[in-house]
Amino acid sequence: MTNTRFKNNRQESPERVSELLVRRDQARRQRQSRLFRILTRSGIGLLLIVIFFFSPLFKIRQVSLKGFAHADQAKITARANAEIGRHALLVGRSALRQDVLADPYLRNVRIKSSLLGTLTIEAEEYPQEYALIQEGQVVVLDRQGRVLSSQIIIPPNIVELVDDTKPLAPGHTMYGEGIKKNVMVEFMALMDQNTSDIRFSRLILTDPADLKLESGGWVVELGDGASLEQKVNRAINILKVVKIQEEPAIIDLKFNADPVIRPKGES
Repeated sequence: MTNTRFKNNRQESPERVSELLVRRDQARRQRQSRLFRILTRSGIGLLLIVIFFFSPLFKIRQVSLKGFAHADQAKITARANAEIGRHALLVGRSALRQDVLADPYLRNVRIKSSLLGTLTIEAEEYPQEYALIQEGQVVVLDRQGRVLSSQIIIPPNIVELVDDTKPLAPGHTMYGEGIKKNVMVEFMALMDQNTSDIRFSRLILTDPADLKLESGGWVVELGDGASLEQKVNRAINILKVVKIQEEPAIIDLKFNADPVIRPKGES
């Protein structure tokens, strides 16, 4: 009797069995729905990855150069064109930057690639400031003495530098620290601040104790370059007057005294 009652108590009622079956079906449907969502999202994500990395829409299709004036744009464009067809995020920026900066004119470059397919190279160049003429070659320098190029034509609006220092190859710096370099840097800084129409065409640097400037046929003797700013400003003020009234001559500013103007050929 007791065993029969115990046995009957272990049996599930039909209602309980039906409820368990419904729960099992619901759990199975939830698992299937969850699996379907996972597979769908994974498939969409994989498709987007494939489109992003293999679609031609995101590959480099053109090269744009900005800020270039004197650097070899043809050579740089040819190097950059090697990146065409590469994904915008996979451009070899480090190697490209190193190759582009091999041009002596370039101080710095910034390389950007857009997902619209344009590879942009923005340049910061060293300025052309001096032209040293030796043995028929024009060596173009910046104010620090960096050699930018060696050519046969003098660039326009540049100061001719007269000196006997042996020129170096482009990319090297000719002048170490010393009087000549200091004069080159200070003189060009003064020209940056010059608001007059007086321009100097030549800086004679051969003898650091006997520096000279030339402007429109006039020769300005500066001596050893001491008090260069004061002497250059005095020369500009004098030239504003005498260039209109007199024939070109020599303006002697070597000493801390009143300037002397004498005809060429007189010492």
